Amino acid sequence: MPINIDEVIAGRLERVAPRAFRMFGVAGESTLESTGGGVQQSSSSAGLPNDADARAIADALKRESGRHAAAAGPVAGRDLNIEADAIAAQLVARANEVLAQLRAGGSLGEVSAEGAYALESVMRVRGRPALNVEGDSIEPIDGQKHPGSEFWLTFRSDYENDLVSVASATGAVMVKDRMGIQPNWVQGTAWLVKSNLVMTNRHVLFPPWGMRLARRIPGETTTARFKSDLEVTIDFSFDDRQAGRALTCPVSEVLYVSQDADPIDVALIRIGSPVETAQELPAPLSISSSPGDYQYIYVMGHPGKMAKVPENVLAVFGTPNERKRVSFGETMDTSAPGPNEFLHDASTIGGYSGGCVLPFLKREVIGLHYYGNPLSGNRAFTAAALRAHPVGQFL
Repeated sequence: MPINIDEVIAGRLERVAPRAFRMFGVAGESTLESTGGGVQQSSSSAGLPNDADARAIADALKRESGRHAAAAGPVAGRDLNIEADAIAAQLVARANEVLAQLRAGGSLGEVSAEGAYALESVMRVRGRPALNVEGDSIEPIDGQKHPGSEFWLTFRSDYENDLVSVASATGAVMVKDRMGIQPNWVQGTAWLVKSNLVMTNRHVLFPPWGMRLARRIPGETTTARFKSDLEVTIDFSFDDRQAGRALTCPVSEVLYVSQDADPIDVALIRIGSPVETAQELPAPLSISSSPGDYQYIYVMGHPGKMAKVPENVLAVFGTPNERKRVSFGETMDTSAPGPNEFLHDASTIGGYSGGCVLPFLKREVIGLHYYGNPLSGNRAFTAAALRAHPVGQFL
C-alpha cells in the first residue's frame, strides 16, 4: 500500500501543539497584525473552535456529499444535510476536547488520530487552502469552497505565473505494478533540480511500511536500484487540467539516497527523456543559496488517497485524488525539531512527501517537505541543509 506518512501521529511528537495553539489563539496571541496601511485580521484567525467553524465544515461536507450523490444517486432513508450538520458539530466538539486536554498538560501521545483530524478539520476552514493545479492556471479561491481564505486572494492572483511555473517542474512519483496485482498509485512528489534529476524523500523510495520501490545495492551505502517488477515514472502533468498533452519521464536510476540513519531524508532520481515525443521538460527549480526569513510560503504536492481515514473526515478536505495541488501557509515562529529543519502550517496530507517549499517573493526552493502533522506543524529540510549535505555535490 502507498505510504501515508501523515497518519504517523502517536509517539512522533516531542513538543506542545504550536500549530494548533497558534491557529486557535489559546496562548493569548493577538488576532490582529499590522499591514503598513492599518490593521487587518490575521490569516491565522484565532479563537476556539466554534459554531462558525461547524457551519463551514458542514458546508464542505454537504458539497462533497452532493458531488457523490450526483454520481451515485440519492441514498434512501438518509438526509445528507442533517448528517453533515451532526458530523461538523461532533468534529468541533472533539477539537475543543483535544485543546482542553493539551492546555491541561495532556501528552501529545495521548491524542488519537480522530482527535488530530478533528483539529485539522477546523484549521482547514480557517484559511489554509489547498488549490488544484489546472494545467496553465491555479484553481480560483472560492468563498464557499475555501472558507476563511480571503487573505490569500492577492497571493493567488499576483503570483499565479510563478505558481504555474513551479507546478510544471513538480511531478507525481507514479507506480505501476507490472504483475497487475495492484492498480497504479502515486507514492509521493518529486521536482526537477536539473534537466535529468528530480529530488524527493528517501521514505518515498523506502517507506517504513507499504511498497518499497527500490533496493539498496550491496556494499554501497547511498545508491539503489528500482525493483524490476515495478514501473516507476515521474508524471509532470498529473493535475486537474481539462486538456493538454501528457508529460511523463521514466526513471533510470537512484543516483543518491541518504542512509537509513541519516536525519536528512532525501533522494535523487535520474530520469530519462519524456515518453511523449517532441516534448520538453520545464526549467529546473533552483535551491536557494542564501538564507531568508520568509513568512508566507507554499508547498507543491500530490495528495494521496487515504483509505484508512474515516470518510466523513476525509470529506472535509475534499476527496484527495493524487492530482497536483498547491497549499498556502506560513512558516512557524517556533523551535524546529532540529537545526536543519523549519516548520510550516500549510495543509498537507499523505502524498506531499518530497514536495518543494517556496516563498512567494522568490522562485527558489527554501525547503524539502518530508513530514506533516495537524498538531505539531509540518516539517521541511532547509535549503542550506541540503546544500551542506553530501547530496549537495549533485546539485
